[in-house]
Amino acid sequence: MFKRKRDFAVAGGIISIIFTFLFVGLAYAACPGVVCVDQPSGGTLTAGSTVPVQLTFNRTKTPASQFRLYVRCGGSPWQIITIRQCDYFGVCPPKYYWVIPLVGSTKTNCQLGAQVLDKDFQELGKATGGFFTISQSPGSPAPLSLDPPSTHVAAGGSAQFSVSGGTPPYTLNTDNNGIMTASFPKTFNAPVAGMVKNSYTCGSATTVTITVTDNDSTTATSTYIIDCP
Repeated sequence: MFKRKRDFAVAGGIISIIFTFLFVGLAYAACPGVVCVDQPSGGTLTAGSTVPVQLTFNRTKTPASQFRLYVRCGGSPWQIITIRQCDYFGVCPPKYYWVIPLVGSTKTNCQLGAQVLDKDFQELGKATGGFFTISQSPGSPAPLSLDPPSTHVAAGGSAQFSVSGGTPPYTLNTDNNGIMTASFPKTFNAPVAGMVKNSYTCGSATTVTITVTDNDSTTATSTYIIDCP
């Protein structure tokens, strides 16, 4: 009787081991690399909301020390979201709750990317997830605007400009070769209105493009046309 119970226990253990190997094998087959970004894998996400990011990690010969999560939209440069530490055995947490940043306008062709590093910061593997869209939330700021879109001014004269919408801070740039001076700083933290003066000496009419970039890397431009008599 005891022998029969022991045989059942052994058989149960073998079945459990077989199912474990099958499950692990399926997990590894689903993720062929060191890391895979499983979710989000598509659809539209709302700015300001919190979404779970689901990752799959496969064990490596050299233990993982950390992984880094990145995001980009529309082919823009990768921006880091978080750096998460793995445990002593190289096991990394498979889930992260991402608070989607507010955006001034809907962002398309967005992707998450994950990079796994060892203790010496050498890359062990990386992967990107599926494409998704980030929609503007009801509380998101209005689109970035630089007004007026174009203006004419005499050499040595000034013109009024105003910046509104978007996500601060803002950066002002001009392709002016040093002939433009704004009454507000190059970098500012709130919508602003002010004057832009030129120190151009007339020879022939010239055009200067004024560009404002906000924290979401959104840009707005205005054309400053310097007339010469």
